[in-house]
Amino acid sequence: MHPRIRPAAAATRLMLALIALIAAAPTLAADSWSVDPAHSTVSFSVKHFFTPVKGSFADADVTLVYDPDNPGASKVTARIPVASVETGNDRRDDHLRSADWFETDAHQIGGTAP
Repeated sequence: MHPRIRPAAAATRLMLALIALIAAAPTLAADSWSVDPAHSTVSFSVKHFFTPVKGSFADADVTLVYDPDNPGASKVTARIPVASVETGNDRRDDHLRSADWFETDAHQIGGTAP
């Protein structure tokens, strides 16, 4: 059995990293902003037979809300369509979108999987 990418775990790590970013920057004046996709990336790296495989998601919608009076109430909302996975290998990407991994046909939000 091969190790599986856990989308929920990856999303949790992303949200924790973004919350840490918000907490580390309390001087930001904006209360709410969206992450600019032209200047940011949602990426991952996994080991496959001892070889690192890197990939990213071409589509992501991330919104950050920072409450300077109550940092614990700050939040991150992320929508990362797994159908937009890109690893530089079309065959692997199609396999990741299949029922063996992300099952994109059953888990898409609007639109269609590639």
